[in-house]
Amino acid sequence: MSTSTAIKTSFNMNITFMIFLLAISIRIIYIVSQGNDLEEKLIEDELLYWTWSLRGAYTSAGDLGERLLAERMPGAFYYYQFLMYAMEKNIKYILYFQALIDSITCYIIALSTSKLFTKDYLKVFLFAAISPLMIIMSSQTLAETLFLFLFSLFILFSLRSIYSQKIFLNMLLSGFFLGLTTFVKTITFPLIFLLLLPFFIIHLKKNHTILKIIVSLLLFLTAALAPITERLKNNIQQYNTFSLTSQVGTHLAYWVTPTILCYIKNINREDAINIVNTEVEKKISKEMNFYEESKILTNISFSFLKEIKYLDLVYIWSRASLLNLITPSILLDKKVRNLPHPSFYSVSEPLEWLNKLFINSNYYNYLFIIFIASFASLFVLLSLFLGPIFLFKKDKFICIVTIVYIMYFLLITGPVLSPKYIVPLLPCLFLYQAITLSKLLEWKDFLLSKK
Repeated sequence: MSTSTAIKTSFNMNITFMIFLLAISIRIIYIVSQGNDLEEKLIEDELLYWTWSLRGAYTSAGDLGERLLAERMPGAFYYYQFLMYAMEKNIKYILYFQALIDSITCYIIALSTSKLFTKDYLKVFLFAAISPLMIIMSSQTLAETLFLFLFSLFILFSLRSIYSQKIFLNMLLSGFFLGLTTFVKTITFPLIFLLLLPFFIIHLKKNHTILKIIVSLLLFLTAALAPITERLKNNIQQYNTFSLTSQVGTHLAYWVTPTILCYIKNINREDAINIVNTEVEKKISKEMNFYEESKILTNISFSFLKEIKYLDLVYIWSRASLLNLITPSILLDKKVRNLPHPSFYSVSEPLEWLNKLFINSNYYNYLFIIFIASFASLFVLLSLFLGPIFLFKKDKFICIVTIVYIMYFLLITGPVLSPKYIVPLLPCLFLYQAITLSKLLEWKDFLLSKK
């Protein structure tokens, strides 16, 4: 190694360490800023995860009903139960540990890009370190931080299986972490099977033998199914279903369908849910188990959706996807949420909601925060447009993979609105932002050189 290379490597390592310290410092400061009595401030799904874990959900000591346990995967509950045991149920210490996990996730995301995009590696790390969405999510007792940590490891080893000769080990680890991710959230369950063909084609182009590829795919599949085998086996035997949870029907019937009905019929969310419930009451009986109910709810949802024009569905899905991508993450902050503001679900159109913010002076503090935070969203929007273009010029294959990756999660999420739904997209978004920033800096240097 030459002296200049050694100096550059040492410099990058120092910067990497500084960014890591920045990441964990910001997260801890943010948790401290939330004040004391954090357990009393838990809301919505936070309260669900904390309470279920506290009561021993998914273990022999659990006292929750089967219906409730069937709604979620157990991964996040085991995670919080372990932390409660290790840290004596001190929620602040648990969140500090989660801040550490999230900071490591930032590094894993950056590491995934280090070999392919060496010049952008530190920028990816920095964008992850200061990501408002990651910072806020890591301060809450939700599944998102654990999910992103495991999913980032899956991405890392998937890329290493493609760009390294150790195909067996990397495919095994890739599958294992994808399985653990699914053990936390079922949104990645289809990927276990959908990725088999792309992996086969990619490794074939890398000149691996057919036998080597088949063995690696079997390792991937076995490792991916291992964490969820018990749940899958239980559901097949007891409920005759391949579904991992009973949440699909509920999500479609009470989140996706009402959102679409709000737009089509120009009504608010409450009225849309009443329309859905009218059909539900006709078709669901008390004798049904929760997986049967999920199937009925799914069928009811599709019966509504098939009556809607294809272009309307595309518009609603696309609008929600764009809003989730550019909506300031600070809106998920509890202090911001406690500020007076109109309910987003009380209207059928985002512009109508925004208009309410302008005409009511009680909402001005909330509006001011949106206005300030939206400046950062402008760069996010710019990177969503320019990032894939610049990436395509650098590496067509990776560009296409990232676009398909993003489309998959946007399609699965549907038209439901919340910035937290873009958590799985963050590794791609940080890469887009890093590449866009690099190109903007190049243009700046070019323009200055011309003066």
